[in-house]
Amino acid sequence: MTREFLHWAYPQVGWVALILLLALWPIWLRARRRRPSLDWPSLALVKGLPKVSVHSEGRRPWSWLLTAVLLGLLALARPQMGLETKVQTSQGIDIVLCLDTSTSMEAMDLLPNRLAAAVAVSKKFVEGRGSDRIGLVCFGGTAITQCPLTSDHQTLLTYLDQIEPGQTGVDGTAIGTGIATSVNRLKKANGKSKVIILLTDGRNNGGEIDPLAAADLAKKLGVRVYTIGAATLGQAPVRVHDPLGFDRQVMVRVDLDEGSLREIALRTGGQFFRATDADSLANIFNQIDRLEKNDAPARNQVEYRELFDWPLLIAILCLLLFLWEEHGPRRERP
Repeated sequence: MTREFLHWAYPQVGWVALILLLALWPIWLRARRRRPSLDWPSLALVKGLPKVSVHSEGRRPWSWLLTAVLLGLLALARPQMGLETKVQTSQGIDIVLCLDTSTSMEAMDLLPNRLAAAVAVSKKFVEGRGSDRIGLVCFGGTAITQCPLTSDHQTLLTYLDQIEPGQTGVDGTAIGTGIATSVNRLKKANGKSKVIILLTDGRNNGGEIDPLAAADLAKKLGVRVYTIGAATLGQAPVRVHDPLGFDRQVMVRVDLDEGSLREIALRTGGQFFRATDADSLANIFNQIDRLEKNDAPARNQVEYRELFDWPLLIAILCLLLFLWEEHGPRRERP
């Protein structure tokens, strides 16, 4: 959160300006009432000479001087535009969202479907993580890094919006490859803790890396894995396109390897959660958000931009105008 405000480096100069203004005000008033005079015995001697303006000869030169003095004091007070920003006093947490994007994630037991529900709660999770760096890994039959660790959460939200079933181009559920790819994104991270949030609806049936071996690698590198099984109990509705060209719903058996997900979380110091609908999934992300909260207090960091140059420049210009009026060619008297 940022805010702009006007700041004075030397506000005490304002008292000096007030005292000078009170001291110069009577002088300025007397100069305003002053009328030009000539020591000539007869006005006939000056007939035909240019007229002298009481306004220009009396008030204007002192007005320029008074303005120059006040603007000079304004510049001396050093006006500054401050930009205040709240920053964390400690390192954030490095988090990788590891989402299953296999075609089975189109099942509609979590409305509108498993993948859409996962994306929705992931976006809310990202928006509430402050200064944490978050990355995105998608896996199906293989795994890809959709977005590396970044503190630019708006960019990450854009990548989340672009997720589709079959994102990796290879169908299947390579949980071990997903974990290994996520660990690879975190191994050089320097946050105060490293976390993977793994969400899947099935069991490992692809890739060349065993999920428990990947969990051991995560533990070795100090990465904690939270596992989420996103599927109802029993059967789930899936929309299919039949040979006649019609879309219809069929019920398919849920094949979630809850035991492996529990073991992955246990080995790495994380927790396992089961989401049977969209509301329970949202609650799970809220729990993880609280478990991995960065409680370091924020401090205010202020950057100042100097503004004294403009009043100083105008003060110099007013002083030059005063000198021109007082001593320039226009002040020459016959």
